[in-house]
Amino acid sequence: MEQLRVFIEVNAVDQALIQQIVQAIEPEFLTAIRNRTSNSINKPVYEVLEFLLTSYGEVTPEILQDKEDNLNKPIDIIFNALDDLADFAELSEMPYTERQIVTKAFVIINRTHRFQQPLLD
Repeated sequence: MEQLRVFIEVNAVDQALIQQIVQAIEPEFLTAIRNRTSNSINKPVYEVLEFLLTSYGEVTPEILQDKEDNLNKPIDIIFNALDDLADFAELSEMPYTERQIVTKAFVIINRTHRFQQPLLD
């Protein structure tokens, strides 16, 4: 009886995680693993994650450059974007140093000309 309860619980957790993946990932990235008839994903979570990692997990220098080029945002999201950029750089096996990240922040903020005096201070 306990084994059946654990089995049901594991399956429920697996399905809940699949639903979270479906909500978090753009649909086109999941098309290859969807059942064409039911439009559902009938794979366990570990297979879905393995598929996503092997198919889309590599961060190329071009992707990293695109992320860097898109940092021309309002000041309130620049720091989050820089954190994301640092994460991508790490995934591409070309991590930035803390000094490089601070320098990029300085350049981006300096381009806006909104904070020139505070930057100089």
